[in-house]
Amino acid sequence: MKQVRAVYRLIIFFLLSVIVLITSALGSLFSFGNTKRRIRWKNFVVSYWAAGVARVIGCTITINGQLPESPFFMVSNHLSYIDILPFWKHLNTTFIAKSDIKEWPFFGNAARLLGIIFIDRQKRKDLARVNKLIKQRLDEQEGILLFPEGTSSKGAKVLPFRSSLLFYPAEQQIPVYFASISYSINGESSARAWKNICWWGDMDFFSHFWQLLQIKAWQVNVHFGSEAISSSNRKELSKRLHKKVTENFTPTYKR
Repeated sequence: MKQVRAVYRLIIFFLLSVIVLITSALGSLFSFGNTKRRIRWKNFVVSYWAAGVARVIGCTITINGQLPESPFFMVSNHLSYIDILPFWKHLNTTFIAKSDIKEWPFFGNAARLLGIIFIDRQKRKDLARVNKLIKQRLDEQEGILLFPEGTSSKGAKVLPFRSSLLFYPAEQQIPVYFASISYSINGESSARAWKNICWWGDMDFFSHFWQLLQIKAWQVNVHFGSEAISSSNRKELSKRLHKKVTENFTPTYKR
């Protein structure tokens, strides 16, 4: 039964994704160079994709707190590639992601088409390019969402934040919003949640996704902070944001 469920979900997932990519591309083509119109269309299409995919794969999304309005700069802890679903469903945003994702079959091309900002963390010089893109997206009235841990985790705790990508909001004194994300199965943290939903370490993406598709029903909870944080010092900003995200975080993995 689980295998049949996974096959069905995988087919629907790819059909939805292909339709969204084609629709998004057509929207860009017929925006006639109007950036705001193109971004509004992309956000509209992606929001429906995220809602549709969540329903198909058995994911219930619960939101707590006040959602920020675009443009904004936001940080969140990072547990899985699935983290994008609640944020794309409820926010007009793009993500900053590691450049490795560009090489993933299908998903890499989709991410580029949908405007995700990629950064090569191994090249210090790449930060200047990314900061220019952050400014451009904010000027275009789009939200920016960063996972400052730099990697995903099994959900035992919030990993230390890397402060380098907070240089731009610190320099420009831009308030930074924050959110905490966690997962559960049947409403409770469990071994299955951190093994089959959280994606971390050297887990193979495709085998993990296949296991995820077999889970009948699971939940994601996103807690948005009540206020944004500002600081002209990126390291201080990073520490304060980490503290706030940790305070609202519910561990997915418990010993």
